[in-house]
Amino acid sequence: MWHDHDVADSPDGPTAGHLGLASEGGSRTDALLPQPPAHVVEPEQPSRIRRPNDALRLVMWAAATGLLLLFGDIALGTTVGLEEDLASGITRLPDLILTILAFASNLLLFLLPPLVLTDLAIRRRWRTIAVATAAGVTAWLFAYAFSILGPEFMSRALLDALTTTTSGSRTPVAFPLVSAVVALASVDGLRGRPRLATGVWGALIGFTILLVFDQSAAPLALAVSAGGGRTVGLAFRYGFGTVNPRPAGADVARALASVAVPLAYLRWDGESDDERRYLGSTLDGRALDIRVIDRDRRSAGLIYQLYRRMRVQGVVERPPTWSVRRAVDQAALPVLAARRHGVRTPDLIAAASVTSDSAVLAFEDVPGLHTFETIDVSELDDSTLADLWVQVRTLHRAGIAHEELHAGNIALDASGRVWLLGLEYGEIAADQLTLRIDDGELLVTTALIVGANRAVRGALQELTAQRIGEALPLLQTIALSRTNRQSIKRNRELMQELRDAVVAAFPSAPTEPVRLERMRPRTLFAFFASAVAVTILMGQLASVNLVSVVTEADPRWAAIAMTMSILTYVGATIVITSLAPVALRWIRTFQTQWASTFVSLVAPAAVGNIGTNSRYLQQAGARPAVAIASVGATQIFVFLSYLILVVVFGVITGKQQGPDLIPNTTVLLVVAGTVVVAATLLAIPATRRAFSTRVTPLLSTTWPRLLESARQPKRIAMGLGGALMLNLCYAAALFAAVSAYGGQLEYATVGFVYLAAGAVGSAAPTPGGIGAVEAALAAGLSAAGLDGGTAVQSALLFRAVTFWIPMLPGWLSFSHLQRQGAL
Repeated sequence: MWHDHDVADSPDGPTAGHLGLASEGGSRTDALLPQPPAHVVEPEQPSRIRRPNDALRLVMWAAATGLLLLFGDIALGTTVGLEEDLASGITRLPDLILTILAFASNLLLFLLPPLVLTDLAIRRRWRTIAVATAAGVTAWLFAYAFSILGPEFMSRALLDALTTTTSGSRTPVAFPLVSAVVALASVDGLRGRPRLATGVWGALIGFTILLVFDQSAAPLALAVSAGGGRTVGLAFRYGFGTVNPRPAGADVARALASVAVPLAYLRWDGESDDERRYLGSTLDGRALDIRVIDRDRRSAGLIYQLYRRMRVQGVVERPPTWSVRRAVDQAALPVLAARRHGVRTPDLIAAASVTSDSAVLAFEDVPGLHTFETIDVSELDDSTLADLWVQVRTLHRAGIAHEELHAGNIALDASGRVWLLGLEYGEIAADQLTLRIDDGELLVTTALIVGANRAVRGALQELTAQRIGEALPLLQTIALSRTNRQSIKRNRELMQELRDAVVAAFPSAPTEPVRLERMRPRTLFAFFASAVAVTILMGQLASVNLVSVVTEADPRWAAIAMTMSILTYVGATIVITSLAPVALRWIRTFQTQWASTFVSLVAPAAVGNIGTNSRYLQQAGARPAVAIASVGATQIFVFLSYLILVVVFGVITGKQQGPDLIPNTTVLLVVAGTVVVAATLLAIPATRRAFSTRVTPLLSTTWPRLLESARQPKRIAMGLGGALMLNLCYAAALFAAVSAYGGQLEYATVGFVYLAAGAVGSAAPTPGGIGAVEAALAAGLSAAGLDGGTAVQSALLFRAVTFWIPMLPGWLSFSHLQRQGAL
């Protein structure tokens, strides 16, 4: 529903403060005089909204509460030490002071809910009262249920961290009253009422400190209770929405009138993630493009902005702006500076504060503008392209970077002149690298419209060939605006065509790309995966004395484990030799397998092995494609041996009387389920296309090598036998590691655990599968019937003899082979 109404300039409206700009057509004194009403047309604004920053806070508090529980599970010594330090301080306080503080904090805590609800009632926030009450009750129930049921399911380490023992009994693991008060206060937020906020949070903090000092609660239990209450409160706040703080069009019109820009007309023109747009006209008939910045919208794209900041250098992505006033400054300064230097861009007429959380910017609305997104290609002749580069060059001479030079921010007026839009996203005092990124973006934008060659010719009308060549290292998708990145995805060949055109114009242009990425997406994923794996491993290590891993191990079994580890390199050498397209020296091939262990320290396990062996075969004389195909064929042998051993170990394990790790029936069900899932996925056309795109090139290179080997059964036997030897020796090393600590498991059971952990290690993005393999081995051995401490010890010994100890000979082999030119 749209509202169409007149708004008088009333002093009863929201406070509007001038931010330093005035209208060209009036004075501040004129603005204070009564003005004719502005005619406002806009859709009906919702009374309540879901704010993006509430969703962000909800996720952050939920994650923080989960991390607190995880911290308690893996850092018991730290939490216990904290409890003792805090408790020792209470003995130094007089009893009278403690009694007064305890009475005051308890009284305030019980008075807080009615106090907050009374404040809401005075402000007639009846719906907020209902939502806050429901949130408080829900948080109380969750905390109460956790305190009753939690101890039955949580680990002993976490239980000890969440409780303290007094008079022979444990304190609660959660405090429902704390959760309820925090949830109730979180629904309203207490924003704008500092005294009430100080009283609420101060009483809560005082209450929790006294509980800790009195040893009636563990600090972690109180923190988890508060975090859980905050999470529930924010969930209700986001789910039911909050009172809409965004000013209506009438308030915007009054704010502009207060800075000498009285409006005759104001019409809604849409909204984006970070602003609302209106079209307006002043009393003297000037058209305005009006933007309203709301504080609650500033976090709408925060997660994406943070991701970009982590991935690319600061020169590509500016830090996010939290403050409305700072956002106004950033929008105003580039426009004013560009206008002063003669750049054709809509002028900034006025800026004003609408409320404490909103501001308005009024730009000149140039008639007859059509963006490059909407005009016909035939309208873009060489003179238009030259004019475009003149405007951008003028902008750059003033030290201003646009940073969003896509087709939607470039326009033609009725006279065919180029205008630059969107300068409110620009940057003043920009460095040369940022300006060169602008040049590269504009080359991409024009190439998307008129083609690469013509785009470069158009730039040469204003820029020198050297200047265009300097943009070549910055012609990277990562450096483009979000709009152009999406366009390039639909025309992936364009970037290479554009680079070729630039090189043709300036043959001596530097071709080495400038590093703009901080880290790649897979690096980010590897970082988080490593953090998860290390966290899991730390939890397992909490119950293990690392010194005992060395002192308690039976040296005879440890020596056997080391011997089996060495034999795995023999098996790997046999596999590579069996399918090698050229003659290989056995000792050098053996050294290469050790070197691949060292390389796997800086790459996922499978990637390090494949890359090292492919490079070795190429240096031995094999063509690159043949070398890669041969290594791919060896991986097929390893995979076949893996499948064979999974079935064999699974069947044997199912028949044994020992620990029932995976029964025979379960193995068959898993295999059948895998076949069904695979068939279902392949029935989907999109999945078939993706499978064909990724797998067909691999098969096209490896299949000829397999057919060639099939003509020589000896090669097949060697390859499969070496792969079986490789996996069997690894399983034997793990069996020896278990036996070194007195573990009693069957070899088949241990072998099955190794194969499962090996699959995790190959899939894990962490270097060498660090963390993931240890966690999988310990979990698998525990599931097989080994106690937790022995399982972790066995996993660590296994990894020591198969991964860490081979690092030294691996590094020596890698260095030697590089000096010999073999890698």
